Formats: sequence, structure tokens, C-alpha cells
Amino acid sequence: MRIAIAFAVCALCPLIAAGNPIIGEQVYIDFDPPNLTHSVYPAPFEEVEAYVVVDLVNGYTEDFSSIYFRLATTPGTADLPTFTNLVPGAIVEGDWFSGISITTDCVSAVPPLPIGKLSFIYNAIPGDVKIEEHPEHPNLIINCSEEWNVFCVRMHGGVAKEAIEGDCFGSPVEDASWGAIKGLYR
Repeated sequence: MRIAIAFAVCALCPLIAAGNPIIGEQVYIDFDPPNLTHSVYPAPFEEVEAYVVVDLVNGYTEDFSSIYFRLATTPGTADLPTFTNLVPGAIVEGDWFSGISITTDCVSAVPPLPIGKLSFIYNAIPGDVKIEEHPEHPNLIINCSEEWNVFCVRMHGGVAKEAIEGDCFGSPVEDASWGAIKGLYR
């Protein structure tokens, strides 16, 4: 009987884990907010708009006053890219490809809030729109109480291809045998 109960609990573990939300401040690319469209398949030389969205629904805070990030596109995918701030009254410093900071009065990101838009012409070369670390303040988001937090990237954007996951989903584990693991403690 104990074996049956242990087996049933172990069989349910993946289902329980899959139902848990990712906790923390998240940022992602959405091509059609709020529809969570992380991939787009444009015609060649069509204009594409990729939105940077801040999601604090499962975060430790529900608001922010500053955020720092950088955007990157696969070489050859985007022509004539321009970044537009979507936070009213915000002070924007830097540029999208070398690092940008958006500072504003207290803004709620519950529900998720598009804070910027990268517009470009698709050059018929599939690629990605990626959220990368700001060179001076990596993945930094400051809430309205002036507490510093680090956000994770839920999804990057895929242009004429599937989107790739960010770092919110954990990190891969290296394969090792039990013998190799036990050898570490001898």
C-alpha cells in the first residue's frame, strides 16, 4: 500500500509543478499585447512591431519606477529599427541596442504593461528580437519603494520562426552519474 501511495504522489509531482506560476518580475516580447504572441510570421519587407512588456502579476511588487535593459535582433533580420517609449511622462536614456533606461513616476504593471515598442522592416531573414542585459545595470527593475530587484526574461520574440524561452524557466542541469556525484564527497 505504501508503494502505491508513493507511486501516486511521484506521478502527480510534475502536474503540481507545471501548475505553479513563475514567481518574480518578468519581461517578455509580445507582438500583439496582451495576447502573448511571441512569434510573428511577416511577409518580406513588412513592418514589424515588437513590444517590450513588463509583467509583475506574480512579482514581489506590483509597480516600478525604473527599468534597465537592452534589445538585440539577429543580424540581417531587422532594417531601420526604431524604439518608441510607451510609458507616459517617462525619461528615457540610452538607445535600444546599447542599453536603455526608462524612469518614471510609480507605474503599475498589473496587468502586464507594454513599456516600449521596437519597430523595424523585416528583411526576409528569420531571427529573434531578444531582451538582453543592460551593460551597467543588468536586468534591473526598481520598484516605487526604491527597492532593487532583478527581472527574468520569460520569452524573446521570434520573427518568421518560433520564439525562444528566456531565463525564467530555470537552467539546464548537467548529466552526471550517481558514481560521479558520490565521488565529489569522498
